[in-house]
Amino acid sequence: MAHIIYDNFVLENKVEEMVKTQIDMNNYLTPDYSLAESAGMVKKVNVYDATGAVEELAMGEGNTDANDIEVGFVQREYRVKTTQGRFPYYDEQEMSDPMVVEVGLQKIAALMVNDLTDKAIAEMSKAKIQKAVSAWNFDTFADAIALYPYENEEGLFCLINPAQKAAIRKALNNNLQYVEGFARTGYIGTVCNVPIIVSKAVPEGEAYLGTSKAITCFIKKGVEMEQTRDADKRKNTITARKVMLVALTDATRMIKLGAAQDTVATVASASGKAISGAASTGAVVEIYVNKELVGTATAANSAYSFTASENLVSGDVVSVIARLSGHVDSTASKVVQ
Repeated sequence: MAHIIYDNFVLENKVEEMVKTQIDMNNYLTPDYSLAESAGMVKKVNVYDATGAVEELAMGEGNTDANDIEVGFVQREYRVKTTQGRFPYYDEQEMSDPMVVEVGLQKIAALMVNDLTDKAIAEMSKAKIQKAVSAWNFDTFADAIALYPYENEEGLFCLINPAQKAAIRKALNNNLQYVEGFARTGYIGTVCNVPIIVSKAVPEGEAYLGTSKAITCFIKKGVEMEQTRDADKRKNTITARKVMLVALTDATRMIKLGAAQDTVATVASASGKAISGAASTGAVVEIYVNKELVGTATAANSAYSFTASENLVSGDVVSVIARLSGHVDSTASKVVQ
């Protein structure tokens, strides 16, 4: 009997349906299809921030320079990549167990979902607003929500690691409210009307409070399916892929919570091409020169060192961000003399 190959559209429907049965990251990010309308595989994202203040002035007085409104940004360059899963199987395997194809499709779908989730969480960890936490109690969440810089708090959510779930439930007690109509996967309750949601993708000891406007998923191609068959060897291959990138596009709409790092980051020396300083052991230190990322280093023995590709000059601003799992970031900067 001839071997039957599934229609491509049937396989695509199966993958899409299985993806939607997982935690839907579309609730925590904003899709953007502009990449599909233009050529190129590189996306430059400007993450903006504004500083300054208004002042009450007496007659004849003017604003002080220190309070001038300044808008700055950090530009990050992202390369669009293909996320792909491949599932080969033989006719004999399917004849022995008809569930082989179904389970293979489930695995591809789960891996694609996990990949998107991990990328979104990695971008959330770059949040500009951060709060050091010593206890996961009501005051911690109330203070974190108060840091959100917008008056309208609609759409706020908080993602936590499963290891924190029991501690949060015990600490919040009756302050953790349950809404019957709330059906999102992983939901355990609300605090100050903000839903608390569990995800294994969140590093233990951390939490992310924000809205879907913080993270954008730029989509070049949605899910597409492809099949091939080697009739002589009776080998079938199903391939599923997406082409996209995930980026933090509004750092003001995400707040990172976690423990403070034991070692405060510093820029102790910045001369020639050499940049060095202190950082928590194991932390990944991002090094920026004039707000442009020039490289990373991993701290060992509470210190890091990095060699830039070009010499620093007087007036250059060297900034570092030390990131350590389970902790908030530690930052420092130095002007080259």
